Amino acid sequence: MQSGFRAGTVVVALMLAVGANSGVARAQSNTTCPGAPFFVPAFLAADARGLQNGLSTAEVTRLFGAAGITLTWDPSESRLLIIDYGMDYGGEGAQLDKGLLAVGDRNIIKQANGNPVSYTFTFASTILNFSFRRAPLHAGPSGVTNPTWTAIALAADASTVAKVSEAEIRSYSDVPGKTFVLSGSARIKSITFSGDDHKFDGQSNVVIDALGWCP
Repeated sequence: MQSGFRAGTVVVALMLAVGANSGVARAQSNTTCPGAPFFVPAFLAADARGLQNGLSTAEVTRLFGAAGITLTWDPSESRLLIIDYGMDYGGEGAQLDKGLLAVGDRNIIKQANGNPVSYTFTFASTILNFSFRRAPLHAGPSGVTNPTWTAIALAADASTVAKVSEAEIRSYSDVPGKTFVLSGSARIKSITFSGDDHKFDGQSNVVIDALGWCP
């Protein structure tokens, strides 16, 4: 079974909320950060068109830094990619939310090279909660696979605030995107995403097509 993975995109707006049925992010004007809104940082709107391997490591690090995030990953030879959807697997099996594509944001976040792998966002200031969407999976002629993955949010004292995960997916039909929220009684200082592709799946770690946080 080969991966026909395809991700959606993100609307460039100040605050976004995920539609309960469509899975399409829609802009909202409320800046009090209720529920699980998506704040869209610049790295999801960066111009990665035509770049086979996405933005350079230096540019990825710079863009996350501009959003107040220190980025680390393991193993060192792996990469955290900001890549245009059309360059992931050559754009084969592309499945996009039309409403999101219409606003021109085409990037996904993924980790490549290594088994198992992980990466960590460390925030300059603690945050109230963190939301993200595991991108939709499109089943090609050979189906679609997705790795086992876990996201753990830690407080400044390294205690666990929240944890979400998904088991490995192997499917011959499309799998809708799914939104996850990390929040708890303490504020969040860092989030680590860990993935295991079992040396089989088409992706090394969870692929994200929308994210955001409440400060």
